Amino acid sequence: MKVKRYVVDSMPSALQKIRVELGDQAVILNTKEIRKSGFLGIFGKRQIEVIAAVPAEQASQPKAVPEKPSLVPEKKSPVLSRVEPQPEVLKEIQGMKELLIGIASGSGGQEKVPKPLGKWMQRLKEQEVDQKVIDYLVEQTLRSFPSIEQAEPDAIRDNLLTQIEKIMKEGILLEPKIEKSVNMVSFVGPTGVGKTTTIAKMAAHQMLHHDRRVGMITTDTYRIAAVEQLKTYANILNVPIETVFSPDGLNKAMKNMQNCDLIFMDTTGRNYQDEQYVQQIGKYLAEQVVQENYLVLSLTSKYSDMKTIVDHFATFPIDKLILTKLDETLSYGAVLNLAFHYPYPLAYVTTGQNVPEDISKIESEKIARMMLGVADNHGSS
Repeated sequence: MKVKRYVVDSMPSALQKIRVELGDQAVILNTKEIRKSGFLGIFGKRQIEVIAAVPAEQASQPKAVPEKPSLVPEKKSPVLSRVEPQPEVLKEIQGMKELLIGIASGSGGQEKVPKPLGKWMQRLKEQEVDQKVIDYLVEQTLRSFPSIEQAEPDAIRDNLLTQIEKIMKEGILLEPKIEKSVNMVSFVGPTGVGKTTTIAKMAAHQMLHHDRRVGMITTDTYRIAAVEQLKTYANILNVPIETVFSPDGLNKAMKNMQNCDLIFMDTTGRNYQDEQYVQQIGKYLAEQVVQENYLVLSLTSKYSDMKTIVDHFATFPIDKLILTKLDETLSYGAVLNLAFHYPYPLAYVTTGQNVPEDISKIESEKIARMMLGVADNHGSS
């Protein structure tokens, strides 16, 4: 019997490592959360310890090029230690072996989801939750109950809510803010996602609640209406605004606003599947100031389109994501998918056109309940 211990940031990462190092016949003996020591023993990072095993005669050679389960950069493998498995533990997991292997390999697990989980997995599919995320939730839920077939339906529901909230909390900024050291905040994203209105909301919030002198820059000269819209907001807020026609003109605009504490920059919203256009936008993000860059995505978009946009910005300094139009959709799976697959923190969500009211931090519990279609703490659906 070959046994290995893994310390990882997520179960998808562990499953991939186990497949590569131990092969498709491996089984998982135990999982538990641990906390990596931090500064002075506090602020430790939460990780998962996974014990996996495979019969010595079935241990496979490592595969040369493993398929990554997500876009999150892989961490260095921790030191492995050997643990002697208990016979009763091996006997207990034997019945679940095929299901776990199916989930780990990404094939077959979907068809073998136990009946008590069936309606919830169907609900997540309808919410456009990515299949890898669903597989992960199935695996985690099965590990939470000695027998899923005998578990109470409410207990299964609550466990799923907890698992979904946990994923989102790891990707959501609990208290998003713009640090005092930041001089410029830029916004990129496709046409129609609500960048300009989002800028107005955040600018007004900085003025009203943080007493900062704000200025605005627009580079969206491609659409006259977008320029006029931002100018209207600037006039209402009584803040200066500059129109920039090329990256070379950005320095001049910044000098004209040197008395401002914080500058908000709107960029052209066009086809982000055009690599040349994305490269052009990237030139505006390279300004030599303390700058924070937000990628704005609409929750009314398909997740596959959102994924394409995020992937195209992978080489640029995107700091945070803003999700708009929560009030215009009944599908919330993209929030979970983005938190699971990408390293960019989810900062804000918008829920309407009112300035500055309709923008807030993302509430993971509320999104999780809406995603599963269960009543919130106040009794609404």
